[in-house]
Amino acid sequence: MKLIVPTHHSRAIQRISDALALHAPKGAEVARIPPIRKDTRRSAEIPGEADGDVVVLFANGLRDHQQALADRCVRRGQRVAVWQIALRTTRHPSTEQWRDLWARAAVVATYYPLDTWVKEDGGAPVDFNFLHAPLGVDASVFTPEPAAEREFTVMTSGQRRSQESVAECDDAAHAVGGRVFQLGPVFGMRSRTLVLSGITDPELAGFYRRCRFVSGLRRHEGFELPAAEGLLCGARPVLYDQPHYRGWFGDWAEYVQERDQESVTRDLTRLFERGPRPVSAEERTSAATTFDWAKIARGFWAASGVK
Repeated sequence: MKLIVPTHHSRAIQRISDALALHAPKGAEVARIPPIRKDTRRSAEIPGEADGDVVVLFANGLRDHQQALADRCVRRGQRVAVWQIALRTTRHPSTEQWRDLWARAAVVATYYPLDTWVKEDGGAPVDFNFLHAPLGVDASVFTPEPAAEREFTVMTSGQRRSQESVAECDDAAHAVGGRVFQLGPVFGMRSRTLVLSGITDPELAGFYRRCRFVSGLRRHEGFELPAAEGLLCGARPVLYDQPHYRGWFGDWAEYVQERDQESVTRDLTRLFERGPRPVSAEERTSAATTFDWAKIARGFWAASGVK
């Protein structure tokens, strides 16, 4: 059995890729191929896509390209396994626009409540193999020890200041005289801010341990892997009060309503003034079990029909 798993330029998506490769079934061969490029024709084959029994698709937009790849695989007799990473924020935000792709897949895995979203969109009941699964965290790297002074009010990791609410976190931290750790691009920040990128996972874990809160405030949709990683390092996640966040993080996170920028900033200011609830050992143990890459990846392969 040969499994084709794409790589990706996004650090979060690459984590999924690496976990699927690392936890592939015993005896299976894993080959890596490059991701779909939006500047190519839909009909253009990806080098190596035909050389396996199961081909994984990371559906982060580019629906037409994804559909064309799935069609080619099915014609060749290959199985397709889809990990749906984005939907509402793509150019095809309706579940009905993805049903043809999902119908061709051996499994469709995602952290989104697809059955609920299909119903909201007026679609027929789910008739494809749907696996509701979170993303994972390496609990041996992302640990609360060695303990550090939590000098940063909040960690942000947004690539877009507005979509991932970096501005709201910045303004709220400024209001309470706090500091921000921003992982990623440099933005014009009002707070005292440390900006870094390209650091190793152990270094990243060290910065999580220096933060009181970790922001997962992505508007519209997401899983927000930093929220899970930060939680295991003792930083309290902050998320928008949406079912696809509450479903995975439950009482482990603090929630604010997804409203206009001024209202969110006001809510965050109150939260930052109050300070975080300490993350208990019991919470971390439960979260590490829920966000266990080995369990998640093995469940994905099993649902794909790979023994």
